[in-house]
Amino acid sequence: MLVLVRRMLSSATLFWRRITCLAISICARRASYWALVPALPCLPPQDYWKITKVPDSNYINQTWSLFVIGVTNTLTDLIVVLLPIRIVWTLQLPARQVIIVILLFSLGFMSCIAGVIRTYFMSRAIKQYDQTWNSFSVWITSAVELYIGRVCSNHEW
Repeated sequence: MLVLVRRMLSSATLFWRRITCLAISICARRASYWALVPALPCLPPQDYWKITKVPDSNYINQTWSLFVIGVTNTLTDLIVVLLPIRIVWTLQLPARQVIIVILLFSLGFMSCIAGVIRTYFMSRAIKQYDQTWNSFSVWITSAVELYIGRVCSNHEW
């Protein structure tokens, strides 16, 4: 989506093009970093298979990392929704397309709200004993966020 925004900004000022490139960089770094965190639950990785009586301090705090993942994901979603607003409002569009664009942006904001709700439910579920049972709300809000985001990023309207 941000690459599409970057293409739309080809005639905009250098400032907005740099902001878009910065957003692309932030999203790419966030995605690569958070792809590694679940793959490496402790440092060094071989400590994951150690059997000890006392919990090892080398483990990454799962509660904290899942909360940070949720917050950064929601913030980058918000950036992706907010960046193209300025561009779209300067376009001369027919009334039907304006309504569709407003609908898409409102769905984008709904996806961000679903991300906030998912982060809340995730931080609650991870602290409880039966995480599988208590993660139902996390799965529902994750699906809502994902599918609304897919609808918004679909360019075949």
